[in-house]
Amino acid sequence: MKLCFTVDGAPVGWQRTGFRPAGGMQTRFFTPKAVKEYQDKIWLAARLAGFRGDPWTGPVAVRVVIYLADARRRDVDNYAKQVLDALNSKPARPARGKSPARPPVPRLFKDDSQVVDLHLLKRIDRAQPRLEVELEQVPLDDPKQVELALGGKRA
Repeated sequence: MKLCFTVDGAPVGWQRTGFRPAGGMQTRFFTPKAVKEYQDKIWLAARLAGFRGDPWTGPVAVRVVIYLADARRRDVDNYAKQVLDALNSKPARPARGKSPARPPVPRLFKDDSQVVDLHLLKRIDRAQPRLEVELEQVPLDDPKQVELALGGKRA
């Protein structure tokens, strides 16, 4: 199975989780709002592209093309992390006594470790910044792919 989609607008890369004091010696960790919102945008684009059903269980190939509006320095791997986290993350946990932040939805794949082939390209498109994503389940008929998918163990 293959899934391709585009997320229009300026791409948002993964950002380090923040933290703030929670009283006493406790600390609360949080994901920045912009990161959560962009992950939701990525997930919605995948759903609109036709993803339905159970998470993929086998090896996955991922290709991400990041089109930025300018040439400022940015780490390309943060965009890949954002895409992978959005497609395999569990729904946000609600705060006590509150309704869920978003409805429970299935993940596209179970874990990042299923990604056996990852291609990242960074381009400049001042007129139309966007993120293009292509995901494909890798067939296990090639012995080299089987070995790679199993972490170096022979089937």
